[in-house]
Amino acid sequence: MKNLEPEVLANLSAEDIVNGLCEGDFSVVKSLGCKKLLRGVGFGRLGASLALRLSRLGKRNASPSELRKSLSCFLKKFTPYDTPQPSANVHETGAVMAFNHPSLGEIPRLIIYCLERYPQKQLLFPVTLVWFEALASHCKELEKLGVIITPTITPNAVAELQEIAPQYHTEINEIRTKLNNRYLSMTEATLRKGGIVLVAPNATREVFLFENEAQMRGDEAFAPETLSLLSISLSRHKDLTYEIIPIAVVPPVLWSRGINLFNEYEIIPCENITNDEALAMAKHKVGKARVRELDLNFRKTIADVLREYGEDLVMRPEHISDVVDPWTYDDE
Repeated sequence: MKNLEPEVLANLSAEDIVNGLCEGDFSVVKSLGCKKLLRGVGFGRLGASLALRLSRLGKRNASPSELRKSLSCFLKKFTPYDTPQPSANVHETGAVMAFNHPSLGEIPRLIIYCLERYPQKQLLFPVTLVWFEALASHCKELEKLGVIITPTITPNAVAELQEIAPQYHTEINEIRTKLNNRYLSMTEATLRKGGIVLVAPNATREVFLFENEAQMRGDEAFAPETLSLLSISLSRHKDLTYEIIPIAVVPPVLWSRGINLFNEYEIIPCENITNDEALAMAKHKVGKARVRELDLNFRKTIADVLREYGEDLVMRPEHISDVVDPWTYDDE
């Protein structure tokens, strides 16, 4: 795998960047001199490879739908979940499933949830650039199963990249714009097909929904306001209809911010929001901080469910020592 000059990377199209990553021709992260951000994601590559290979055993001539079922059954042995609610009501128009993201563990469980309950629907899963590079070699195989991953560069990722390689500020933003525009285009196409787009609106793993009560009231800003930006962007397509389904993720009693193998999560769909309702809330700002109502409503909806289940993940305590994340890299 070769490294490219950042100026060359920035001039590539989004498709060329994604194809190059999938073929293993180059690494964007390494080309930007940010190799250390890839530490700790090797287990994800290995886990994905094992899951795909073992779920295919004895199924050489199986159809994609049979392989989807086999993959979900295999994954569920290691990453189980339960849901006390009926399946989320996903209509032919498609849906954005938005979930709180306290750990890595909800990712495989949400994939299983969708594979089990919507076996004919295409899934689109945006992942951060670092994780996309870890999983890129499996993109084509996943796509055959109707599971599509696409790279995005979140505000948090921009900060990490620019902290390590500030000299490539312009190139990082060019690449970010292209990849994120590709993601928006794929979101629109997926929803038109009646598919499901899985989104973590906080754009990074965050244990708590709110930092303090002022945020909960809308008197203190939080970022990013992902759902509102997505809703406003999709509103350019006047004939597009879809729904947003908040998904409350309740981790097990004893949990870490990792995968939490063999521990059962609760996956709880909340009331659907139509695209018209979402757009109206996205345009409406509330509280002293003038935060967008859609994102505040999403967090409050998830908070109500978490309180019902007794999970103290709503508000960050004044004094807390965060659980050490087992998947961080050493700055050696």
